[in-house]
Amino acid sequence: MHSSIRWRLALSFATIALLAALLLGAILLALLLQSYSARERAYLEGNATAIGRTLSQYSAAAPSTDAARELVKGLAFLSQARVRWLDAKGATLVDT
Repeated sequence: MHSSIRWRLALSFATIALLAALLLGAILLALLLQSYSARERAYLEGNATAIGRTLSQYSAAAPSTDAARELVKGLAFLSQARVRWLDAKGATLVDT
């Protein structure tokens, strides 16, 4: 009974449907990962720009080291990211 044409046809259609669903799922997963990655990068770049502007304005006022450290810690907490404040030579001033 399993070797009848009806069973073979049903199994071949089921196999094709399974392969199509797997392929479509893989393509959609890749597109979704790419989209989320682009959004996350844009979010982080926006935060970095805002933090950079804030620290530039703050450094013009010549703050104390402790006050600068607290500001950077607060910005890191709010942005939920690591923040490193570098001087013009690339040396780390504050790192969370």
